[in-house]
Amino acid sequence: MRSHVIITIALMFGLLWAADSIAQPVAPVSNEHTTAELVTGPEALTAGNPLWVGVRFSLKPRWHLYWENPGDSGIPTTFAWQLPEGFTAGPIHWPPPARIPYAGLFNYGYGDQVTLLAPITPPQDLPAGTHTLTLKADWLVCDDICVPETANFTFQLSTEVAHSNALDAATLERIVNTMPQPFKGAATYAVTESVALSFAPEEEVTLDQVTNAWWYPIDDGIITNDGDQILSAKHGVITLQAVRGAQKPKAEFKGMLALTDASGDKQFYIATATLTGKPPAANSPLAMQPLNFESDLPDISDLGLWSALLLAFVGGLILNIMPCVLPVLSLKALSISKKASAGAAAVRKQGMAYTLGVLISFAAVAGLLLILKETGQQIGWGFQLQSPAFVTGLIYTLFLVGLNLSGVFELPSSYAGLGSGKTQGDSLSASFFTGALATLVATPCTAPFMATALGYALGQNSFVAMMIFLSLGFGLAFPLLLICFVPPLYRLLPKPGLWMMRFKQLLAFPMYASVAWLVWVLSQQVGAFGLAYALAGLCLIGFAAWSLPLVRGVLYWLILLATLALTTITLQRQSGIDTQSASKSIPSMGEAFSPELLQQYRENGVPVFVDATAAWCLTCKVNERVALNDEGVKQAFKDQGIKLLVADWTNRDESITQYLASFNRNGVPLYVYYPPLKNPIILPQILTPSIVRKAIQP
Repeated sequence: MRSHVIITIALMFGLLWAADSIAQPVAPVSNEHTTAELVTGPEALTAGNPLWVGVRFSLKPRWHLYWENPGDSGIPTTFAWQLPEGFTAGPIHWPPPARIPYAGLFNYGYGDQVTLLAPITPPQDLPAGTHTLTLKADWLVCDDICVPETANFTFQLSTEVAHSNALDAATLERIVNTMPQPFKGAATYAVTESVALSFAPEEEVTLDQVTNAWWYPIDDGIITNDGDQILSAKHGVITLQAVRGAQKPKAEFKGMLALTDASGDKQFYIATATLTGKPPAANSPLAMQPLNFESDLPDISDLGLWSALLLAFVGGLILNIMPCVLPVLSLKALSISKKASAGAAAVRKQGMAYTLGVLISFAAVAGLLLILKETGQQIGWGFQLQSPAFVTGLIYTLFLVGLNLSGVFELPSSYAGLGSGKTQGDSLSASFFTGALATLVATPCTAPFMATALGYALGQNSFVAMMIFLSLGFGLAFPLLLICFVPPLYRLLPKPGLWMMRFKQLLAFPMYASVAWLVWVLSQQVGAFGLAYALAGLCLIGFAAWSLPLVRGVLYWLILLATLALTTITLQRQSGIDTQSASKSIPSMGEAFSPELLQQYRENGVPVFVDATAAWCLTCKVNERVALNDEGVKQAFKDQGIKLLVADWTNRDESITQYLASFNRNGVPLYVYYPPLKNPIILPQILTPSIVRKAIQP
């Protein structure tokens, strides 16, 4: 019995001695610039369960050591193990590093203090007792110079008690919580002249939830370490645009994704992005996510139906002050002033007839546009002005309206249903056709907010698209409708008198100006000979208007038929000319746009400014005159080597239509600046020299 007691006491003292020996801490290793201290998890060894073991590095001020990918210079820290039989060591689990700039280089690493841990896993048949391990840590520590340092630790881990160098549970939890977690979702990347990284997490995110993001490459060289990374988040997909590095793309690209939310909290994920098939073209939004200059326009992908309807309505309102529409509204205001004495009900009917004319005309234009789109044709807003027949007809119509306003002719009652008589007078039919005319002359104009709304419309079903077009039309009709329904407003209009006749004659001149502009547009489409035939038709229209009180019946119709014949010849002349050369009005410093040329410049890192324009787009011409032809802007283009590509959409051009569609646009103007190896920037539709200079500044 005494022997058993003695043995038990001896074993107890043995265990206490072993525990005391383990309790002795392993001393830190102090080097010239770093102190390295062995640390472990707060548990004892258990069979098959990993235990964190590693090194806490404390660095002198300004010195740093390196991450798994050190960046442009440096060497990562390494652990070398000697383990008991059956033990295994996992890789270092790296905390998120800092970006460390130095003399034009960018590195990834840690300053001040950092703890690097690796999991040590005992075997399933782990014997009780203590087990001896050896860890050798090697690292490079740098400031203005770099010094290699090392530390060797030999220590024992016990199945009974934790090591004396163990971290407390709270400290370990804080360290582990900062370690990147595996990314749950799909990660891909595409390579053109830049690298587009896309992450689709299992839970959708938006830019409201992700305010900043950065990709820390573990595989070095595919992207540059010093380049910008531009964030966008759409449809639950996070996209980062990074500058391409010198290394050839690999099938998989491993790195760490850092996300910051609106509260400033950061989350870190280890992800492996798979290389997609064929990289998208350089001018595709998939290759370079376009950014709106100073967020001047809403993002189409973020629009809802009500937002699109509101934008369309506001765009229609703005159309009223465009130079092509304002004369028509002034014309209608005259008839309302004359009708005011007939009572409020009569004035309201005028407003409703005008609004109906606008809406039906917009519905007709939208319906034709949607039908043609459904048949696969590449067209957009203002497509009718790409037809010389439409332009010629509009020239003749506006010329007749101008002659009528000038008093050259008044339609007899027998001809009251023809020509400009439909827009003259104060009848309901006159109001209706004035609304139709307002729609016709509005089509060359693009107002702010219109492009965003119409781009959204053409990406929806036909019913939604038609609602947005009608909202645009209602915006155009609304000011005059409001005047008609609010008596204090229409009573502010001047009373009828002799002034009205003079003002009516004055309004003829904006019509003639519109005719002159459309004649120039036609010259861009049909060339000199085609234009000559159209002008001959214009002379016949003038003769028909002058002779209307003098001739009747067959002679009058013969004049109109002759005009129609000349219009037909005009169209035939167009078929025999090079429409590409006829329509391209390229400034001296510019080149004709083509996707291939844009791609070539982008691949060579050349900055490019694309001006998507048309001869019939008044907004385009004003912008070119005021902003793009400004001497300061032209000098800035020259100094920075910016290539100007002019995408002239005067005649139909499918490559330009597709280019517009790539930015969710279906009309001009569109201005896009491509900085070297960065995201394209979409400028506003109304330009000033300062806006252009600010957008292109390096």
